[in-house]
Amino acid sequence: MSVGKSTFFRQRDGVIAVMCQNVHDTGVAELANLGPYGLLAADMTSLQGLIDAYEAVISSPRTAVGVRKNATTEIDILVKDSMKILNNRMDKLMPEFETSDPAFYNEYFNSRMIIDLGTGEKDAPAQAA
Repeated sequence: MSVGKSTFFRQRDGVIAVMCQNVHDTGVAELANLGPYGLLAADMTSLQGLIDAYEAVISSPRTAVGVRKNATTEIDILVKDSMKILNNRMDKLMPEFETSDPAFYNEYFNSRMIIDLGTGEKDAPAQAA
C-alpha cells in the first residue's frame, strides 16, 4: 500500500476517515511484517484512537444540526403548553383583580399583548426606481 500525504489533502473529510481506517486495517493485518520498520501494536491502537476522534469531530456539525432542529421543535411545544396555561388558568384568575387591583389587572393584560415588529424588509413594498 502506497498512500502519499498529498492524497489525503485532495479528499473530503468523510473520505479521509475511510482512507485512514483502510491504512489502519492494512497495518494491523501486516503488523508482523512491519515490525522491522518499528511499527508496534501500540502504534496501531493509537492510530485507531486518532481515527475515532477525527470521525467524531467531522460528524459534529451534522449532529449539531439535529440537536438544533430538536430544540426548535421542543420550543414550539413548550410555547404552546405555556399559552394553554396562560389562557386556561391565569386569565381565568384575573377577573378577581379587576376591581381589587385594577393597575395589576391592566398591566397583566397589556403585557400579554404580542407586538410583532417583524423585520420590515420582507413586508415593505418594492419602490420604483
